[in-house]
Amino acid sequence: MKNKTIMFIKAESNYSFVNYKDGEKDLFSKTLGFFENKLGEEFIRVHRSYLVNSNHIKFFDKKTSSLVMTTETKVPVSSRNGYTWWINYLFSNKKQL
Repeated sequence: MKNKTIMFIKAESNYSFVNYKDGEKDLFSKTLGFFENKLGEEFIRVHRSYLVNSNHIKFFDKKTSSLVMTTETKVPVSSRNGYTWWINYLFSNKKQL
């Protein structure tokens, strides 16, 4: 991986696209679970296919159930497995970024 700020990682089957703050992305033949185990606590699973850098979340858009990142990219939050509830809870108890 490049020595850049990772915004989020999107999984597609056994591959993962690492998306950087500068808009570039890299493809890895690793599962999302691999990155989830390797990266720090600031990376949170918000969807079956997405892992996000919590330091770069701008806000949670309740209408679209998505996170808006500091780059204005929207990342979907799954309503399954309680992700939407958890994100909603997190942002309701925390000052908006």
